[in-house]
Amino acid sequence: MRYVERGIDGKVTGVYANLQPGYAEEELSDDSPEVVAYLNPVETRKTLVEQLIASPKDLADLKAALAK
Repeated sequence: MRYVERGIDGKVTGVYANLQPGYAEEELSDDSPEVVAYLNPVETRKTLVEQLIASPKDLADLKAALAK
């Protein structure tokens, strides 16, 4: 069993092995879809691009490199 913390939108924002009084008191099974999804995130293309391009300058540098 795992204890989960949820954000104001109801999504799981933390998973813990032990009870965390005051913020992670809801218990879910280890194979709960929410626990599995949190522990095994799927990166999307957008996420990867956002990680690579941190600023407008980075985007300009990327465009320049692709133009070569």
